[in-house]
Amino acid sequence: MDAIAAQIAEAVKQAVDLSPQVTRVKNQYDQTRQPSTRRTRRPDKSRQSQVASAIPTGSSLLDAALGTGGWPIGFTSQIYGPSGAGKTSLAMSAIRQCQLAGRTAAYIDADRSQTTETLDRFGVQPKDLLISSPKALDEVVEITLALVRSKEVGLVVVDTIASLPCKSLLECGADDMSREPSEQRQLMFRFAEHLASIAREGNSAVLILNRVMQRIGVMFGNPEDIPWFTVPLKDLFSVSVDVRFMGVVKNELRVVGFEVNAKCVKNRLATPFRGARFTINYRNGIMDTDSLVDYALSSNLLVRQQRAYVFEGQQIGRTTNDVISALDTNRVLHARFREAVLLHLDAN
Repeated sequence: MDAIAAQIAEAVKQAVDLSPQVTRVKNQYDQTRQPSTRRTRRPDKSRQSQVASAIPTGSSLLDAALGTGGWPIGFTSQIYGPSGAGKTSLAMSAIRQCQLAGRTAAYIDADRSQTTETLDRFGVQPKDLLISSPKALDEVVEITLALVRSKEVGLVVVDTIASLPCKSLLECGADDMSREPSEQRQLMFRFAEHLASIAREGNSAVLILNRVMQRIGVMFGNPEDIPWFTVPLKDLFSVSVDVRFMGVVKNELRVVGFEVNAKCVKNRLATPFRGARFTINYRNGIMDTDSLVDYALSSNLLVRQQRAYVFEGQQIGRTTNDVISALDTNRVLHARFREAVLLHLDAN
C-alpha cells in the first residue's frame, strides 16, 4: 500500500510541475486551448452548415452546393477544369460580389489575358481592383502571401497557378533547365505550408485557379490531371470545385453563352460531391435567374398550365423569357422564387 501511495504522490507532483510549462506555452504562442468534451454533430441541411462567412459566387445554385453560401473567408479554395470551362468567369463573378460587399479584391493575372473591357463586361470596377501581372511563379507566391498577411483584402484570386515558370528558369541557360521541375515542386510545398498557416488569420478568401492537362501515354483510366508540380497544393484546399463545359447557349442563331456544370469534389466545411448547373453569358457573366428558372422547371416548382407558367398559383409569363423578365423586374417575387428553389435543394 505504501508503494502505491508513493506512486500516486509522484504522479500528482509531476502533474503539478507541468502547469508552469503549459503557462509558458500559452504566453509564447497563444494557441493552446482546452479541447471540448461536448459531442458536436454536423447539421443535416447544407444551408445550416455555414461555419464561416463567405463571398457569394454569383450563382445561387453553386452557393447552395458549396454549403457555405460562397467561397469561405479564412480558407483556400480551388477551381480547376479544362480550358474554356468558365474558371475565369467564376473568378470575375466572385470579385464582383466582393466589391458589392464593400471589400477590396485582388486579382493576380498570371495568364495576362484580362483587359479593362473584359472587367467591365463582368461588372467589375477596375479602379477598385488590385491587379498584378507577375513574371515568374516566385512572384505569384510572394504577392499572394503578402496580400493575405495584410488582412485588408477580402478576396485574392490567382489565375492560374500553373501558368508561369520559376524565376530560376528565366535566369538560367538551356543547360540548367533540368532543375526546373524539382524547383517548381519545392516552391509549391513552401507555398502550401505558408499559406495554410496564415489563411485562417488573414480574414480573406483565397481562390486559386488551376488547369487540367492531358497525360500522354495513358491507356486505361482518366488521362486528365492537374499539373504535377501543383499536387502539393491539394491538401491545402478546403474547397475544390471541378468545372466542366456542357454546351453553348444560343439566342436564335447567335451564340450568347455556354452552360457550365460545377461539382464540389472536396469540401471540408459542408457536404461534398454536390453540384450545380448554370449559364454564363459572354456579356453579363453568370445568369443566376436563368439557372433558377431551369431548376424550377425540372423540379416542377414552375409548372406550365394552359398557356402560361404558374408559380404557387400565380401566372408569371407565357414564355421562359417572360418569366425571367418578370423575376428580374419584381424583386419581391424574385426573392420568394429563389427561396423556394433553395428550400427544394435543401430537401433533396
